[in-house]
Amino acid sequence: SKADLSIINSGSIRTSLPKGELTLQNIYELYPFDNYIYIVEIEGIYLKDIVKKGIKNVGKGAFLQYSQGIEIIVDGDNVKIFHLGTPIDDNTTYTVAISDFLYNGGDGYTEFAKFSKKLNKTQTLIRDSIVEYLKDTKVIKKENIKKPMISSIPIISQPKSILNFGMELNWITLDNADLRKLNQTNYSSVQYTDDEASLGYFKFKGTYKYEIEPILFDAEIYSIFYLGNDNAEKLPSSLFFNKLWLDYSFLKLENIFLNVGLGRNSFQFSPPIFNDYILNDILDMIKIDFKWNFIKSIFIFDFFSVNSPNTSIYSYSLPRQNPIPYFKGDVNTYRLIAQIKMDFPLELWWANLFTISGFTGFTRIGAVSGNYPDSGGNEISLQGAAGNSADNDFLVVAGGDISLETKFLKFYFQSGWSYGNDRKNTNYYPDVEINGFLVASHLVFYPLDFIFTSIGGVYSSGGVTDTNGNFVNYGFVSMKAERVGGWYFKDIYGIFPSAIVNYGGIEFQPFERSRRSGIAACYISAGVEKFNPLFLAKTSNNSFSLRSENWFYWDTSISKVNFNKLYPSYLENQKKLGSFMGIENDLILSFYLPYVELGIKGAIFWSYDFYWEKPKSQTTPAGKEIAWGLQFYLKSSF
Repeated sequence: SKADLSIINSGSIRTSLPKGELTLQNIYELYPFDNYIYIVEIEGIYLKDIVKKGIKNVGKGAFLQYSQGIEIIVDGDNVKIFHLGTPIDDNTTYTVAISDFLYNGGDGYTEFAKFSKKLNKTQTLIRDSIVEYLKDTKVIKKENIKKPMISSIPIISQPKSILNFGMELNWITLDNADLRKLNQTNYSSVQYTDDEASLGYFKFKGTYKYEIEPILFDAEIYSIFYLGNDNAEKLPSSLFFNKLWLDYSFLKLENIFLNVGLGRNSFQFSPPIFNDYILNDILDMIKIDFKWNFIKSIFIFDFFSVNSPNTSIYSYSLPRQNPIPYFKGDVNTYRLIAQIKMDFPLELWWANLFTISGFTGFTRIGAVSGNYPDSGGNEISLQGAAGNSADNDFLVVAGGDISLETKFLKFYFQSGWSYGNDRKNTNYYPDVEINGFLVASHLVFYPLDFIFTSIGGVYSSGGVTDTNGNFVNYGFVSMKAERVGGWYFKDIYGIFPSAIVNYGGIEFQPFERSRRSGIAACYISAGVEKFNPLFLAKTSNNSFSLRSENWFYWDTSISKVNFNKLYPSYLENQKKLGSFMGIENDLILSFYLPYVELGIKGAIFWSYDFYWEKPKSQTTPAGKEIAWGLQFYLKSSF
């Protein structure tokens, strides 16, 4: 049947046709896949969404190519689409020839199957249709062809200037929020373990982006205002930059590009849809991106980042990792980071992309001003310049990851190894080694595009003490990684997978509530994601998400103290190392409307051995308690 237009993904076209006589081998080299032609009928409103999505994939295999008669004009954020000189009409039905690969959701184009009104599965291979076309045409002369059968999009590029504003309103209610108190065994402490708190905060955000090739400027600024009866530490209302970024493209060709960026921006090793337990931070950096075909290299010199704010807006009774004043004291802290990533597009009906990468990083925390107690050097050595605390901690991290995206699942695996030294005051404590590893994995299965179930986990080797209770090894230390857990542990309690590099040096707290020491955790989750009851499909607006998560936590530190013999009372805490921490049950409901997202999060944490001990006398109540929290939120952008 006759089609109004045809669409194909760039990744399926593997080479160009040579001059001269063409052979069947040339056609197989051009299009080696056994894809069939499918003809769909789809309304203009959905066709425009597909075209706009294709534009965002410029330079990738998912970039779409179109037949003669399609013209696309890009003017800033405004996209105009024409068919045979007439604008695409939202209510008009168009007949479109595509590949079975695209119809089955290849390269993420699930819209064809979702919104097609009619489907004709022809038994004609795309490669055979190319052969028949060439047979009929006999001779192809470039000057006689207005457009090739599959042509690039004629895009008129204009400077882009985008200004957006957003707001976020939250109210959090907590009970037993301070988990340190759950292990107390005297009556007065148990009496006050409720630790109830309520906190509201309002976040206002503004973003501005200006792009004119080869320059991109991107900025994001926000301010937070607090209200409520919480007595925990709060940030003062002020302005903060999440992003202040300038990017310059020195080279931008079809298969190769070179970009250099300068300023503040976020960075993580893993794809954004997965947690990154090795590095996920806001960096103040010089960043070099180089790509050649499917190989991408990233080099970063990060000269202030461990001083930058943590991305978490509020963590109950947890230091906010505020920035220390730049140039006040001899900060001398930096990170060097390198990553090589290889993307392999998979032109299979069931698989889209396979990625493998390797990375390494080096961090040094040097001498810092003693006038700022939170600005580093938290283990004061006798060496160093007058008035300064010489620390000179260092850390090397290396690792790699793999990811696979298919029509039905997304899989990610990450591993890392750390080596370094945390200098102490050798008159009292020995230096502490950093020698450990981390492994993490996530698997998300989509039986339907809006229904999912997922499992995953993380293990980071914990610290080890000697027989005197002094830590001699911190195990794995991350470069300021993402927090672990469900909503309660991740956003409220602030649990990390390992010790971390912070502006205070190597930060290791095996007993403190922020849990910056070795941990193992696993989870199972299920739910629906942006489900639109009207279309019975996944859409961005007029939809809702419902997610249930169950997390299990273990401590992985080891104490070599012999507790069967007489030991100092201050080592009592080390009895809990290596024990089961607890179980968290979460339920999250979100609604998505035009310009607005609102929802509620609820969690219950069931504490176990790590947080409570048997009473020392029968008259003293045990401190085993549960902790729970609720959060109501509303987000808007305009």
